[in-house]
Amino acid sequence: MHPLAISALLAVAQPTPAEHIDRGMRALEMLDYDVAAFELSVAATDPSADDAQRIQAHLYAGIAQRVLGNDTEARLHFIYVLRHAPSTELPAAQPPKIQMFWELVRSELSLDAHRDAASPSTARSRPRDRPTEDAADPSAAEAGESPSTAWLGPVLGISAGALGVGALVLASVGAGFGLASQEKTDVAARAQFQDDAVDALTGARDDAITADLWYAGALAAGAGAGALAIWAALE
Repeated sequence: MHPLAISALLAVAQPTPAEHIDRGMRALEMLDYDVAAFELSVAATDPSADDAQRIQAHLYAGIAQRVLGNDTEARLHFIYVLRHAPSTELPAAQPPKIQMFWELVRSELSLDAHRDAASPSTARSRPRDRPTEDAADPSAAEAGESPSTAWLGPVLGISAGALGVGALVLASVGAGFGLASQEKTDVAARAQFQDDAVDALTGARDDAITADLWYAGALAAGAGAGALAIWAALE
């Protein structure tokens, strides 16, 4: 048989993205989430799918994966949707575990814009609020500060600054892995062969897990920096 004829037969026999989406949606209605996740993931990574089909497939594949407890896969699907169609909303009547996870992923994507270390300006203004009689009586101010703890405030301030810098470094590394994960997700969406798409999604999942670990460290360091800054202000 002529190669062109074989290619034509394969094209006819291979389900289209729309057919995979239709199968996935029917499986969701029947609560068969494994089949739904598979069919919708195939549609999402099909090179012939258009943008609207990919958005729909990633959205519902994320829902199916979240129900199955595959949070990393669900997160990758939701990230694709929110990066390529930020105004997308979940379908109506989703259970709380889906809604909360969707909002969590949305907040993670906007976290980079709000990741500044706690500003010490408020802490610095606190001593100005002390009663004016302390300033009028230098001896009272000197008596109120114990020589044994006078060094503690500056040390705490320096430690808070160091932790803040560490939080920014951790967040930057996490953002790097997050971008790598997104790039691999995009590569999977453009892949011409299913094996290439699966390999790219596997790499994206691993990078996403690594990014989560770095983000967790950044949040912990940022919280510690804020606590030390407040403590330093009270000294």
